[in-house]
Amino acid sequence: MTPPRYLLAKYVPDLRRFEPHNIGVIVWSPDALEARFIGEKADAPGVVDGRRAPSFIRDLDAYRGWIQYWREEMKRSFIKTRDGNTVAKTDAAYLQTLAGTGAGKFLLAEAGFLLDEPDSDGVLRLTDYLFGLLVDKQEDTVTEDDAKDVGLDGLCEQLFEQSDLANDPHLIKNYATNCTVGSLTERFEFSFAYKNGSLKRIFQKVPLWTKGNTLLKNIHHPMWMLHRMVEAKTLKRDQCATVVNVDATRIGDLEVRNAVAKLESVGRVINVADWKAAVGEMASLKASH
Repeated sequence: MTPPRYLLAKYVPDLRRFEPHNIGVIVWSPDALEARFIGEKADAPGVVDGRRAPSFIRDLDAYRGWIQYWREEMKRSFIKTRDGNTVAKTDAAYLQTLAGTGAGKFLLAEAGFLLDEPDSDGVLRLTDYLFGLLVDKQEDTVTEDDAKDVGLDGLCEQLFEQSDLANDPHLIKNYATNCTVGSLTERFEFSFAYKNGSLKRIFQKVPLWTKGNTLLKNIHHPMWMLHRMVEAKTLKRDQCATVVNVDATRIGDLEVRNAVAKLESVGRVINVADWKAAVGEMASLKASH
């Protein structure tokens, strides 16, 4: 069975700065196609209520036009490619073709993977879930306290000391870089990186002590960043890592185990609770580069 995939609709207020905002989500499976966009009326998909549109959208008429255009395309049983061929809505290539319809300040970006398979309520429920998780600004947000795992920052500093990296000029904290895949460029900031001439490794600290949607939000963005860096062929999968702090008392938690498994799907996971292995991992950077 072909697994469901999704697109994120993005709006770029200033093309020179290229700082996109998520404005919608489109979920495809061979049997269904659903979408949700910011500001749409619940009982009239494609109709945007200007009072509910976020302030960062500077041209409301253009926004309405794009949403209507994408909705009209989605009603058809096929989509035309740029060279005039057609792709059926049930074809696995449909979503990629639809992504190519974005332009200028309004873009559709392939997300590449889903966090979970849809449940028995199907694609519509999954669309609502992803919209609330990735787009809707009225949902609960991650606070500054949520964004930090207790003790993880301090443990990383100790890790640098014990692995003789604290004064290494090739270790760069808060490493920022542009990542380009196709026509979409995104600005990512990683917790730290090791760069000796070329970029060798990237690391992202991930808090895993929260629960529910907040835990999913905490892991999704790091997963997306690592996935995109590999997709852009900037680094290989084994050069990307997340850093977590999961001791023996917490690894029995099903949510935590699932979160670690998802992080492992996009790169290596360094668990500072296994201190000896973590020190060895970081010390190997000097030896191998």
